[in-house]
Amino acid sequence: MLSVLEAVSYVQRIMKEVELKAGEKRIVVKRQFSSVPMEYHFQARPADPSLPLKGQVSIDRNKIFSHPPVENIALREQNSISAGFWDTFVTVTVQAEEDLIVSSKRIPGKSILPILLIALLVTAIAAAISFLTLF
Repeated sequence: MLSVLEAVSYVQRIMKEVELKAGEKRIVVKRQFSSVPMEYHFQARPADPSLPLKGQVSIDRNKIFSHPPVENIALREQNSISAGFWDTFVTVTVQAEEDLIVSSKRIPGKSILPILLIALLVTAIAAAISFLTLF
């Protein structure tokens, strides 16, 4: 059984929460040297619940051979950004027009492990096939 302090510590590890003051800009996603398609999700809410949510999301995608223009969209409560094979570098920045809180849930166990296991399996099969062709 977890104590209250341990439970709070666990929640803080899997949930990243950042407070932004009006006019402040903060990078919430920074992807570098990756071609693995991924979805990035983050939530935003006003620091004062009586105020509306106001802000901008800037998505800067830098592909290997081209640099498309920065995409600016309105900040929503639930935000989802996808990065594909050619989106090698992606930077997502939030600019607050009012004080707000941005959080992203980090799911424990979701990592590169499945991709590494598939790569290991393919390598083992290739090694077995090349070993069998020797005899």
